[in-house]
Amino acid sequence: MKLLSRIKRKLKNEAGQALPMALILLLLGGFLVVPTLALMSSSLTANRVVDQANLRVYAADAGIQYAYNKFLNDADFNPDTDPLDFESDVNGCDVSLNVEPGGEDFTYKVTSIATDLTDPDKSTTIVAYFLADAAQYEAGSSPFDYAVATLDGNLTMTGSARITSDCSPEPCSEGDVWVNGDIILGWSNIIEGDAAATGTCNRPGNIEGTYTPGSDPIERPTWLDDQINDYIDSTDVADPGCSGSWDTVYTGNKTLGWSDPYTFGSVHVTGNLTISGTNNGGVYTFNGPVCVDGNLTISSGPNFVTFKGPVRVGGGGYLNLQGTGWVKFENPDPEQTTITYAYHGIAPSYSLQGLTTNISGYSATVTLTAGDFGPGGAVDVKLQDSNDGSIWTDVPGGSFPQVTEIHDNTYIKNYNRAKSYLRAVATVSGATCQFGVTAEQQTTTLYIGKYLEVGGSRSAQFKGPVVVNGAALKSSTYIVYIGGAKYSGVAWDMQFYSTLRATEPVPNCSHKIYFGGSKIFQFYDVVYTNVSAELAGATGSNMTFTKAFIADCNITVSGSSIVDAPPTTSPLFVSRNGNIDLSGATLVDAIVYAPGEWDGLPYREDAGNVHVSGSSQLEGAIVAESALLEGAIKLKYPVVLRERDDLEPGEGEGGGGEEGESAFSMVSYSIQ
Repeated sequence: MKLLSRIKRKLKNEAGQALPMALILLLLGGFLVVPTLALMSSSLTANRVVDQANLRVYAADAGIQYAYNKFLNDADFNPDTDPLDFESDVNGCDVSLNVEPGGEDFTYKVTSIATDLTDPDKSTTIVAYFLADAAQYEAGSSPFDYAVATLDGNLTMTGSARITSDCSPEPCSEGDVWVNGDIILGWSNIIEGDAAATGTCNRPGNIEGTYTPGSDPIERPTWLDDQINDYIDSTDVADPGCSGSWDTVYTGNKTLGWSDPYTFGSVHVTGNLTISGTNNGGVYTFNGPVCVDGNLTISSGPNFVTFKGPVRVGGGGYLNLQGTGWVKFENPDPEQTTITYAYHGIAPSYSLQGLTTNISGYSATVTLTAGDFGPGGAVDVKLQDSNDGSIWTDVPGGSFPQVTEIHDNTYIKNYNRAKSYLRAVATVSGATCQFGVTAEQQTTTLYIGKYLEVGGSRSAQFKGPVVVNGAALKSSTYIVYIGGAKYSGVAWDMQFYSTLRATEPVPNCSHKIYFGGSKIFQFYDVVYTNVSAELAGATGSNMTFTKAFIADCNITVSGSSIVDAPPTTSPLFVSRNGNIDLSGATLVDAIVYAPGEWDGLPYREDAGNVHVSGSSQLEGAIVAESALLEGAIKLKYPVVLRERDDLEPGEGEGGGGEEGESAFSMVSYSIQ
């Protein structure tokens, strides 16, 4: 009990001890509230002032950037006379622009003043100085700087289609598109780059770069149209004809058998020629021109046939390569294409012997041109040829008419024999005579009147130009049909070293040229057809195009073949007045161009569409009226295309930019 009483007394002695401390704290708090509130108010005011100043800076800078853009991109803008009409209300500021002419160090001074609309006493001034560079050629942006550019239609993507690029290091976004129409995307479609459209985009969130609606329309690359026309002109090779003398003539149809030779000079067959035997191990060599009025068929085998001169399969014939083995259409060294003889007579009578020239494997056009002749002057010229350069014989029919002072003229003779050497021999009589003899070696053209067909296990090399005239069709559809398999005895398969031109006298877009089977194709020059084209190789097929593949009608790539080329040499795939369809499981390296309309060709309302589908991959670019990418396809844009001169206006073979306004650079920029 005593302990409890003692505790109670202690508690009574502590009463009221906390009150003084609470009063002291309350007094101190009262002293701190006022300066704290004042500090917070000052800080808010300072932040507001800084924010307003920043908004004025941004507004004034927007004026400078507007002026800079006018200088660079508006060819009709004249800074000396035209006002800079800029939106006055920017970030709550009134922006005024003033342009003054400069001196030696700068061309124009631009002053941009942003005045606060709520407090006109507050303003920010930015002064920038611009220097005009020397006038230059401004070509504008090339549509091939973009993965897809549409000229007058939409870009539509469905499935899991994706547009990307090969820029490095990853990650990067260079798969840009520029659409003269709308961009229509499915929920899983991605554009890994910037996108501009004259219309709208239904899913701008699927564009990883900057999306610009309402942009200017892209211009058609007319400079490329000119280049394509030049490419087509390069395939137009003259018919070599069948005139001249021949070492061997077969009347009617001829099949080469065991009793026939296997080495020939020049040959003329008035009917069909069939090579199906295996005489001499199946090796047949034609050292001179070959003219077949009917069909030329090489089959059975294995056999191996070499043509060293031009081959003409007449207007009523086709070329059909079947069976097993290879065929070579050779074209000798083009450095030997021109040989010239020139003589000037000054004595009453003498003989002249031209230089010995290697003509092996060529036909030639020999021209005699007369100059000034004195009274009584005359020249007799004849051609001689030789196998070894030591024993010469007169060429049958190789004598020119005598040229005199009265009959000065130009005479032409065709030489198509298979001898190795050619020369001209002249006899001059009478007074002074001036004349020249020129022999121009002709390219070893393969000319086919009807159609070209290759099948079986036959491989072929075409060293000179190939012309298929398409006077008749294979299977009522094709003017060129190449399929079958590769001949296993050689490393190469189907090689076209020069141009291939396959045309019909009256074009029909339902007719085609066809490359397929499991063959390996190499095209080192331009391929042109005025009908449709189908590339439908099987697994293992590979097609390499080096320059351009041009069709007036549709181009279809299907199957599982590979159309391969490095980006630096990616070929043009051009449908001048049709559509391009890439489907199947193909890998295609190409620059696809389908403008939809072409001068000189009938207008097709449905032309100009590019369709990429299936699980194919296109490494290149698309420029077309409209584009549809669907399925699991990927369009991979090689950024190196932006550096290729042949894809830029004013550059390369077909470019042609126009001289534009001077370019400007900003040399000084200050905030005042």
